[in-house]
Amino acid sequence: MKPTVVDASAAAAWVLPDESNEAAQALYAQACLEGEAFHAPQLWIWEMGNLLIHARRRERIAPGAVEPALETLAAARVPATASSSPPPLPAASSA
Repeated sequence: MKPTVVDASAAAAWVLPDESNEAAQALYAQACLEGEAFHAPQLWIWEMGNLLIHARRRERIAPGAVEPALETLAAARVPATASSSPPPLPAASSA
């Protein structure tokens, strides 16, 4: 399978009932399968934490729903990886 990058807006539908949809649930089911090639930017972990904090504060999710949401995200097997380093800049020429 071709690697798939998951961003926070896509994963939000996995943990927020008011954003859930059939396509998101199909993507989640794929992400939970061992051997699937899903990845996320390193910032994804922080984005998802922030999303859950704000969802709780705005009462989009119940007080007891935060921990199950974190378990849902962990089950998805989406490793957050650092982006590759940019290529080095060419050395300045002395003219």
